[in-house]
Amino acid sequence: MNLTHCTLTGVDEQTDLTAVAQLAADYPFAEFGFLYSPKRAGTPGRYPSYLFLKTTLEDLPPHVRVALHICGQGVVDLVHHAEPAVSELVRLVRERNGRIQLNFNLTHGRVTASEIKRFVKRVAPTTVITQQNPANAQLPALLWKLNNYAALFGLPLALAAAAADASDFRSLAEPAILYDAPSKQGKPLFIIQRYTPIETVVTIDRWVKVREPAGSLLWLERRQLSEKRTVIVTAARADIRQRPDAAAPLAFEAAKDVVLELSDKPADGWVKVKHRDGTGGFIRINQVWGL
Repeated sequence: MNLTHCTLTGVDEQTDLTAVAQLAADYPFAEFGFLYSPKRAGTPGRYPSYLFLKTTLEDLPPHVRVALHICGQGVVDLVHHAEPAVSELVRLVRERNGRIQLNFNLTHGRVTASEIKRFVKRVAPTTVITQQNPANAQLPALLWKLNNYAALFGLPLALAAAAADASDFRSLAEPAILYDAPSKQGKPLFIIQRYTPIETVVTIDRWVKVREPAGSLLWLERRQLSEKRTVIVTAARADIRQRPDAAAPLAFEAAKDVVLELSDKPADGWVKVKHRDGTGGFIRINQVWGL
């Protein structure tokens, strides 16, 4: 078997780029993966800022092989032409003959399989990779005839481990103190309120590392998590409509940082929500955090 790629993912501001160039010269099959998420860019934990991504992709020596791993909302922005930043990163990667990996979940309803297919065809011959998992099971059958498409498979044990540590959104069952370490001997930093959505990152015994709405990665006790799904408004003021249509009558308005209960899965750029007073409606997914 000839090894064609060995991808090392997570290049960010803490990475020695001189060492990257030397490693690429010593091992020509090495590929360096850059994670891009518009929601997480610039936060600690492998997600570099957009400026770092752009300048690094422009300045790395041409022998360094690269891959751009676009995550979550970045995939939505890319296929919907909603944000020029991600399109610019794709352009730079294509100029370097790099590869593009799309990390997303079809069951969330924010992109469709047909939209992914159109994107893969549009950027040919650049290789586009998607992760093969139950949520995206229909993709390989739809895309396998495209010469620039590849599916990323994993061994069963690796998939099980990934599932155990996969990011997931929950809410808080009660007000919670966030700590800088998984212990009450850690430094308490601040309190977030009941029902606030959080993203779980990893679980260690009775503690969970979470990402809170402002982007900080901190620790709280696992018992404080609830299965209830909520979202928090990120727009200065959001219009909640009676139907998932910008022309639909207004159901109510919500100010920034208002928490809404999730009533259904996102679909076609909208999600159904409910205010604590019982009023329901549909809000655009780009106006909330927690999906």
